[in-house]
Order: sequence, then C-alpha cells, then structure tokens
Amino acid sequence: MLRERASFMPFPAAALATLVAVAFLPACVSYDAQPAPPSTFEAAADDAQPPPGVDCAYTFRLVDAERPEILVTVACPGDGSGATTFAFSERFGNVEPVVGGVRDVRVLRPRGAPPPVAKIEDRAWTARHRPGEPVAAVYALTVDRSAVGAAVVGDQRPLADDGFFHAVGGVVCAYPAHLAGPGRFRFAVRWRGFAEAGWRTWSSFGDGPDVRTETSLDEMRRGLFVAGKMRVVERPSGDGDVVVLLRGDGLPMPDGEIADFAARIRREACAFFEDRDAGRFLLALVEAGTSEPLRHRLAGMALTEGLSLVYSRPQDHLEEFRRSLRHVIVHELIHVWNGGTLAAENGAEDELLWFTEGFTDFYARRLLVRAGYVRPRRAVDEINRTVQDYAANRWSRRRLADAAERQFVDADAQRLPYLRGELAARLADYEIRRASDGRRSLDDLMRGLLRRFRESPGPLSSHHVLTATETLTSRAFARRLAAFVFDGLHVELPGDLLAPAAEPSGTALETTAVAGDPDDGPRRFPVYRLRPAADADDRRSLAAEALRVF
Repeated sequence: MLRERASFMPFPAAALATLVAVAFLPACVSYDAQPAPPSTFEAAADDAQPPPGVDCAYTFRLVDAERPEILVTVACPGDGSGATTFAFSERFGNVEPVVGGVRDVRVLRPRGAPPPVAKIEDRAWTARHRPGEPVAAVYALTVDRSAVGAAVVGDQRPLADDGFFHAVGGVVCAYPAHLAGPGRFRFAVRWRGFAEAGWRTWSSFGDGPDVRTETSLDEMRRGLFVAGKMRVVERPSGDGDVVVLLRGDGLPMPDGEIADFAARIRREACAFFEDRDAGRFLLALVEAGTSEPLRHRLAGMALTEGLSLVYSRPQDHLEEFRRSLRHVIVHELIHVWNGGTLAAENGAEDELLWFTEGFTDFYARRLLVRAGYVRPRRAVDEINRTVQDYAANRWSRRRLADAAERQFVDADAQRLPYLRGELAARLADYEIRRASDGRRSLDDLMRGLLRRFRESPGPLSSHHVLTATETLTSRAFARRLAAFVFDGLHVELPGDLLAPAAEPSGTALETTAVAGDPDDGPRRFPVYRLRPAADADDRRSLAAEALRVF
C-alpha cells in the first residue's frame, strides 16, 4: 500500500513578507475581488484597544457562522520608534502563509485622525504614530468551506466549516515585528461571537473566551487556535491534563482510546526527557482532504503546548493506519524537546533536520517499544523498513545540502534527513553502547544536551550534536558519522547493530552506483531478524534487551 506521512518543525523560517502599519485607518487593501462590507469592521472597533497591562492582544471575532467569516485583530502599544510593523511569515514550517485568504487589511487606532499611509510594496504599508500609542491591524479571514474536503493533508491551511475553525498562529496571524524573538511579553487571546453561536474555544494558551498569558511572540505564532462544536476528551497526564479535540468520525479508534494513548505516551516522554514542568497539552485531530483506497494521508505539526494532526479517512489497512497515527502523535510530541528545547537558529533549520527529524523518528519508535505499543518483532521489521527505504532513496548517495534545495518538490529529497538521521541515531547508539561496554547509550547524549540547553538556552547546531557524540565515542567515529550525514558517504551497518536482541538474517540489500555518486561502489545493507529464544528465561531476557536496544 501507499502511505503518506508528513511532519513539520515547530518553528517558522526567518524570512518574512512584511505588512507595515500603524494606526486606525479608514482605508483598506483587499486581496479579494469582493471586499468585506464596512459594517463587518465596525464590529472590531472594541477589539482595537489592548487590555490594560497587555503588550499584545489577538482577538478572533466570529462575524458570520455560516460562511464562516472571522475578523482577526492584533492590537498592541505601538513601537517606541513611532512606526509599527505588522507582518505575516513568508513560510511557517512547510506551510505557505494565508495572505491569499485575507481580505481588507485595515490599520486602526482607538482615537484621533488617521495618519498618512505610504504603501511600500505589495502587501506592505507603513504609517507614523506617536511613540507607544496603541495601534491595531484588522483583517477579515474567509476560509472556503470546501477547503475542509479539498485540503491537501499536510499543508496545515486554516480549516473552517459550519461549527468549526482550526488554525495555526504562524499561518493566519499577522504580528507586531517589534515584539518578535524569544523575549517574553504579556499576551491576551480573545474570542468574540463564538459563544453566542454555540461554539467552544481553545488555544495553546488556555480555554474560553478570554485568556491571558506570558509568552514570547514566537511561541504565540506557534500557537494552535480551535473553535467549534468539537468532541472533547480529557485525561490526566503527570502535572497537566491532555485535552483531545476531535473533528470528523473517520478514525478507526475510539475517542477514549486515543486520549488514553496520548496521556500515557506523554507521561512516558516527560519521564524520559526529565521534564517535570509539563502542563496542559492540547491535541487536535481533524479529518480533512479526500479519502482514497490504498492511501493514508496523515500529517502532524508540533505547536506550543500542543500539536495538530490532520488526516484523511482511511478506507483500508486500518491496523497500519492505527500504527501510523500512534507514531505521528509520538513524533510530534517529542518535538517539544527535540526541535523545541533543542532548536536550530532561525534560518538554519534545514542543516539540523537530520537531528531534529531523524533522531525524533528514532525516539518515537523507542518510546513506543518501551511503552508496549510496538512488539520487538514489529520493531525489527520497522528498522528493516527504514534501512530499505534509505537504500532505495534516490538521494541516499548525495549531500544533505543538495537534497534540502529540492525538499519542497521531491518526495525523496524531503524524506532524506528523516531516514539518514534515524540511521545516524542508530549508529551512534550502537557505538556509544560498544564504547562504554553497555553502560551508556544515545539516551545519555540526548539527556545531556537537554540539561545543557535548559540551563543555557540558545540555538543548537550540528556541531553541538557531533561534539557530544565524540565525547561518548571517539573523534574518528564522530568524523565518520559527519561524513555519512552531510556527504552521503557509506557507513557499513554492523551485523551486531541490534545485538543481542536481533541478528543478521543472512540476506542483504545491495544497491549500485549511478553517475555523480560520491563513491562508485555497490552498497550492502544487512537485513535483521529477532533472535530466536531458546526457552522461557531466554525469551524474558530477549524482551528486556529489546527494550534497551530498540
């Protein structure tokens, strides 16, 4: 069968398409052939003033529940320079901005005549104001109801229907650029008109119509915003609840089973990554896109204190879909730490994808095995599948940087950092265990990096990862690993890679070179099998080793 699975980093790219604005202006700019009527924006007049003691307020106002149409207002004290910039991200993860669905951008101020506005470039305006004077950007967000059925699963576009709205902040929210970065500010999230329509509201920052929080603008842009008549299941999980929101009835698992799984795996992950400060976690599962036979579409995005998962209804191979669903949930959950605490500098994400995605896939499988959701035999099969997929990948002999240039147009190029990174994690785990006589593993490397970056936050680079690897292994191994990751040079997978839980099956995959390869020889990849158990005691020993090695 053909299965599609995508996953996205929890941070936006650095490049921005900027909308510069300051003050309440009566003029508007429309990206749509039919501008919203003036009465639509009159409803937002009360939203343009940020609440006292708040640095920035986002207000979602439901104007028309049937279309549906929503006004978004971003209000803040203006920049001290006397010019405020509101911006949309040029790209959020792998997602294009929603500017095409935005109508009638207006810039407002609560009182006084509007200042002159100069248009700088397409979708960019600037105006002047008194330093610190409150200003706001207001725009209509109209989402075609047919988008829910026609959505391409994986693009995380805003979704809306009768009684339903789902969006990611970095895709639909303009933001005041002078608040950008890691600094923490006082934010408010306000929902207006939703309760009157019988809709409940949730976000990464709290539930209900009025939420105040202290967070960074980057975290706000990574926020999940959901409203509507959703099914809701809550489960306790450590120090905070897991709140599961469900839209659609195409999942081949009961709602309670999904919530139980999410709560348990989050407890396991928090314990593994030594996170004792985990609070409430929001998980949204939304059915969208076209259902097709023999094809599973399933995409997740890790967000602030939550994750969003969009899927198309599976028609067959339901057990395979359930396994994929569990894996994607765990993968995106792990991005709280790998990709969250351990995150690349903005603009350098592609260079670190082998670690943030490949190591995340490695640990998704490890946690599923240790929690009992994946049996040892299945784990060996999945590891073999990773090896086979890498061997068959057209970019497996190419430089990682070359593949990054094609990741948005070539499926093999997009998958390369996931596959190569997972094999790099597998090789590093093996070498650390070998060098320490089994006293240490890759787990020690990951926890060490997390402790370091919790104590001294900052951007992570491949250099940090390779230096930590060298400390636990050797300089020679760290250099071989770097050549494998970045240059595509071949590294033989040892026969005892998964020992003592698994062994070579006696068969191997072999690939031949093509023009332009960095080396021109054939490559062999062993196929592993679970080691047969001699008796009941050996079977118990084998199960214990599988938990440690897989």
